[in-house]
Amino acid sequence: MALFTCPVCGGKPNIKIGTEFAVCDSCGNVMKIDPREAERFGEIYRSAERAMRLNSVEGYEEALRQLDSISFIEEAQKTHADCEKRLQDLQADLTRRQTPDSASESRNTSFAGVLLAITLVFCAAAFTGIVYLVLRLIRGTLSLTATTVVIVLAALAVVLSFMNKTKQSNQ
Repeated sequence: MALFTCPVCGGKPNIKIGTEFAVCDSCGNVMKIDPREAERFGEIYRSAERAMRLNSVEGYEEALRQLDSISFIEEAQKTHADCEKRLQDLQADLTRRQTPDSASESRNTSFAGVLLAITLVFCAAAFTGIVYLVLRLIRGTLSLTATTVVIVLAALAVVLSFMNKTKQSNQ
C-alpha cells in the first residue's frame, strides 16, 4: 500500500473506510482517493472485522495482521487497539481456565489412588474368601447349605460373564 501524504503540506491524510476522500489532519485539505484503493482498504477492514467475529485467539491474530496492512488509516488503528485488548483478554481467560485444571487433575489423581487402594483390599478379601471356601469344601467341613450357595453363586458369575462377553461382541 502506498504511503499517503497531503500534497499541500505533507501531513497525514485521515482516510475514512467506505469513502473515496481523505482529509489532511494538518491543513484540512480534502483529497480524492483512487476508488480501487478505497475499495481495497474497505475489503481489508471488513475481512478483519469478520475475523474478529470468530471471537477466538486465531481470529484476533488474523485481524491484527490485516489491520497492520492498513495501519495508516485512523479507523484501522482504533480497531487494532480494540483487537489487541480483546486478544489479551482471551489469552488471560485461557490461562485462568488452565490453572484450575491443574488443581482438578491433582484431586482426580488422589481420588484414583483411593479407588485403587479400595479395589486392592476388596480383591484381597475376595481371594481370601475363595481360598477359605475351597479349603473347607476340600476338607468336607462346609455345610450343605453353604456348598449349595457357593455353587449357585459360581454358576451365576459364569452366566453373567458369558452374557457380558456376548453383549460386547454384538456391539
